[in-house]
Amino acid sequence: MTRTTGVTLAVLLGGALLILLIALQVWLARRFRRVLNPALITATVLTVLLLVPLTAVLIVQEQVLSKARDQSLIPFLDLSQARAVSYDAAADTSRYLISNGLDYYRQDFDRKADALEAGDTGLPTVAGGPDVGPYYTEQVVGRWQSYRAGHERIVKLADSGRDAEAISTLTGIRRGDAAFDFSYYDAAVADITADRKETFDRSLRDAEILLTGWPWIPAGALGLVILLVPLAVRKRFAEYR
Repeated sequence: MTRTTGVTLAVLLGGALLILLIALQVWLARRFRRVLNPALITATVLTVLLLVPLTAVLIVQEQVLSKARDQSLIPFLDLSQARAVSYDAAADTSRYLISNGLDYYRQDFDRKADALEAGDTGLPTVAGGPDVGPYYTEQVVGRWQSYRAGHERIVKLADSGRDAEAISTLTGIRRGDAAFDFSYYDAAVADITADRKETFDRSLRDAEILLTGWPWIPAGALGLVILLVPLAVRKRFAEYR
């Protein structure tokens, strides 16, 4: 149920109940010459006290969840997808060496790397959005581009027949080696991904706290209203005895 649907239902049903209670109060006042009915007034006040905070809770809850979805969950999913693509792209470097320079793997790497670096769908969007800032763009995109440069060196070494150097550059653990650069990049992505997940989980906890007691508050308030209405009518009908 969307926020608009929930708020609309709450306003329509609560408003209908208010109209019925007020109409009953007016009818009793005219029919039995009684201006005030304490039980009906109490029921009407309870309905208003329920309807206003209920509408506010629905609106605030939707705002909290929408913000969590847009700023945390969607970036988390995008980063997870980007991370999976980057792992597959990194594997193409090894596949290129093992296949003895099969051009398909070089083209496949370039296709995936271009997608990751695209400004509208790739790492710049998920890592450097307006709520994160340029620091993370530098950390993620910059480190990925360093790995891509290492991939190009490995391809050139393999193409020139220097397989031993290519393998050493691929598996080395020093800065500038592919294994190190990829791990350095992946650590940045993992850090941001974990932060987005933590933020989303915190927002869910906030939404749960906001709803604490609300399954019972409406039931209790409406139960009192249901009890008060027969009580108000009984006193008036008792005058016919």
